[in-house]
Amino acid sequence: MTRREIDARMRRLPPLRRARFWRLYAEDGRRFLDLAQDGGRGILGARSKGLGSAIKAALDRGLDRPLPSRLEARLVKAAMALWPKARAARLYLGEKDALASIAGITGSALPTGAGLLDVDFILDPARTGYANEEPPPSLAFILRPFAKWLPSPKGGEIALPLLPLARGLGPTVVLFADPSMAEKAAPSDLIPPLLLASALDGLSALADYEAKAREEDWLRMDRRSSALFERRGPWLYPRGSGAEYDRIFDAALAKGLLISPDPDLPSIVPGDFDDGEIAPLASLANTIDSP
Repeated sequence: MTRREIDARMRRLPPLRRARFWRLYAEDGRRFLDLAQDGGRGILGARSKGLGSAIKAALDRGLDRPLPSRLEARLVKAAMALWPKARAARLYLGEKDALASIAGITGSALPTGAGLLDVDFILDPARTGYANEEPPPSLAFILRPFAKWLPSPKGGEIALPLLPLARGLGPTVVLFADPSMAEKAAPSDLIPPLLLASALDGLSALADYEAKAREEDWLRMDRRSSALFERRGPWLYPRGSGAEYDRIFDAALAKGLLISPDPDLPSIVPGDFDDGEIAPLASLANTIDSP
């Protein structure tokens, strides 16, 4: 789906006044459990304490412009610690710049427009069928939380992790398993320290999340969701597609559940939920077979 199609589906939500952790609160009093989580950017839920403090501190020091900062080295170190295969990293202001740099050293024609840049695809090699073979170049560089490294067409491995941050609140990180490939990449952009601080807070929270994440917590979802989704770790892959998925999306929304607006993008098990909130998923299974 294109970004416009995804946005149109998301506009079926009523106007929101607040987001707290994995719950969205509408102006009309309704509450929604967020299983969409902006394609992975919201995997930690809507947080404000640590992130707000980091952003406020940077703003108070006037560090909202592109300026040299020791936070750059700290962010690179934090990213490489989360993905230990990495031996080098580059930081770019946007995903387009990062993809252009990757394409320049690999010679691969990466998708643009309604492809890679507009649909934040969480790649699971076991799901997509590339577990035992090299994926096509358009998918070779994507790493999302809990996903795997994938090989570059020119040897070595490159990853583009999706940081657990709201759009625009952090730089794009490119990780290289082979330092010689990093040397061929475009130099890192000069990133505003405010964005570096925001990304550091996100990576710290992600490390804490991964340390505590357990299969048994995600397993709680299966009793209610297995008719609608195939679960792999925290990812919920839809069993329906097309018009069928559109009906499921609307039916879930009516029951206070926001699933992924894109059938090609998995929903995500929230970090916190109770059985009553997800109970409607079981009754929505009939939506698959409805005309």
